[in-house]
Amino acid sequence: DKLNAKMITSLPYSRILYKTNDITTIDFRSFPDSFVIKPNDASGKYYIVKNNVMYCGHERAKMKRNNKLLCRDATQWLITKFTTNELWYHLIKPMILVEELLDIKYELRFHIIHNKVCFIECISMNQIANDQCEWYSREWSPLNIKCAHDTCNITPKPSKLEKYIADVEADSQLIDVHNHTHYLRLDTSVVHAKSNN
Repeated sequence: DKLNAKMITSLPYSRILYKTNDITTIDFRSFPDSFVIKPNDASGKYYIVKNNVMYCGHERAKMKRNNKLLCRDATQWLITKFTTNELWYHLIKPMILVEELLDIKYELRFHIIHNKVCFIECISMNQIANDQCEWYSREWSPLNIKCAHDTCNITPKPSKLEKYIADVEADSQLIDVHNHTHYLRLDTSVVHAKSNN
């Protein structure tokens, strides 16, 4: 759940501008010129809106900003059960999230098994092109894992990696008070230096 994950993690994340399960309450005039809109219970379903231009999903199809299209698709997201590849999504109450658009360099996805980070997925983010993916051990050694994303060049070890690992493992222990959570994924975004985040 993208919403609850933000609420439980101590990792930095993009600020939520608005959340709702009622599309009629969305006032696009109240948002900045650039933002992201997406459901909390699906993967690859989102629009990046940047200066009146929209980029759709993983494919980054480019089009002029269209609020009616955003509302139409957001309405469809709320009534669709996204369980094809990730069956746990049907347990999540659907919500629409509007988030600030960060100047993201890459995203780190920490895969945690029994409260221990076992491997890290590094997604190189590009707002107008397809994402690219690398996999690393907790020591930041490259792993030979293939996925749906294109593979990109090796990313230098993040300066705060050890702190991120300590934080997510501490977060996972707080979540797993009854030792029932065998697997957990927590994400954070590493932004370009010019951003304040």
